[in-house]
Amino acid sequence: MMQHIRVSEILAQFRNLSMINPTVLREKGLIGTEVHKNIHEYKTGGLEIFDIYPMRDRNGDIKQKDNVPLWEERGKTYFDSYVMWDKENKPKFGIMEERYYDDNLMITGQIDALMTTSSLPVLVDFKCAYNADLEMWSMQAHYYKHLLQHNGIEIADHFLFLKLDSKGRIPAVHEIKFDEKMRARCIFEAISLKKKKKDAENVATNDADIV
Repeated sequence: MMQHIRVSEILAQFRNLSMINPTVLREKGLIGTEVHKNIHEYKTGGLEIFDIYPMRDRNGDIKQKDNVPLWEERGKTYFDSYVMWDKENKPKFGIMEERYYDDNLMITGQIDALMTTSSLPVLVDFKCAYNADLEMWSMQAHYYKHLLQHNGIEIADHFLFLKLDSKGRIPAVHEIKFDEKMRARCIFEAISLKKKKKDAENVATNDADIV
């Protein structure tokens, strides 16, 4: 039986990460998880706890001082960057870290937050990336808007992506607007990947029958 395809899997088709050290990629993923978890705790009155880990450079090598490894709280500076923005803007989030599904397109995605406003809620996403990737972020936002609408939740036609700062400074805020052409592209890519997976599933089933 076919499983729902994650939005991140669809977007991964358009990103070439082969030149990035796997250790760096893995650590970046762990940082993102820590940051999102602690932002959720911060906004819901929980307890912020960060793992301690060895600091690494962009090549994946452990940073040292006087031949002694340097350690830090994983993701703490990115979290501090978020807190600066939060204290300045005082956002209220109605929904956080919620996963949605579309059983027709067979896609799923987990949003970071919906910010309450005087009109429609605004999608907000927290990023720990080195560089802003506005095309991929736009696709991600359009998928999330589709999933929310599919589940009966209407949101604004603009989205906020916070590029959190690795030094704990105020984040860069990127506003992305809804675009019908981008929406159509997202639907097309979802249908294409769904068909590709279904075809592969059928081939595997036929091969098993032959054996």
